[in-house]
Amino acid sequence: MADRVLFHRRTHPNLTLGVVALSEAQASAIEAELERRAAAGFDPELLTGDRLTGVLLKNLEHVQGAERHIIVLRLCYAR
Repeated sequence: MADRVLFHRRTHPNLTLGVVALSEAQASAIEAELERRAAAGFDPELLTGDRLTGVLLKNLEHVQGAERHIIVLRLCYAR
């Protein structure tokens, strides 16, 4: 999922992105990986931005009402 977010930011910088995970654990894991990559210099501004233009990362229970140009739904649930 982190690869997809970075791809989107490189290829569509003018479109906002939302990532919706099915659980809080998945959302936290994705956020941790994005933070790791931002700190490693892949995209230092990855998680910055205001609440309307930054990358949206939420679990399914908390996404209602959020709007972005592109929404990616993370469907993986179990092994």
